[in-house]
Amino acid sequence: MGGIKGCTPFFEESRSEQHPGIPRPEEINLSDGLSGTFGKCETETAAENLVRFYQAQGFWKPFTLIEIIDFYRTRFPKNDSAVNQLFSGLVGAWEDNGGFFGCIRTSPDYLVLGADGNYYPTVEFTSRLKRHVTTKDQVLA
Repeated sequence: MGGIKGCTPFFEESRSEQHPGIPRPEEINLSDGLSGTFGKCETETAAENLVRFYQAQGFWKPFTLIEIIDFYRTRFPKNDSAVNQLFSGLVGAWEDNGGFFGCIRTSPDYLVLGADGNYYPTVEFTSRLKRHVTTKDQVLA
């Protein structure tokens, strides 16, 4: 699958597939959240929840809207706002209302919708997570 709007979709065929420079979902440490990684709290929360989805899956793979909604409803059974904000800032433009004047900002698409109806994480998304990787060596130190 080629790039979509300048973004490079990324996925693995199985849990055993490894790509140099791309962290595996289980290597990403979420204990301190993703603060400062995606630029806006709502986007970082959506990204953190998406990483948790991928950690449950075991590898980077395309997913359907139904799969991610089912995951959110299981994880947040009494919080519909989490489901409503599941892609907040990860796809397309978003409203920045953090200052005196609000504005619309664009960022790289961290998720892209393929022609097959599946959502794909992008290299841009997975690359931003590198600074949150905990390797076995770091855990043992």
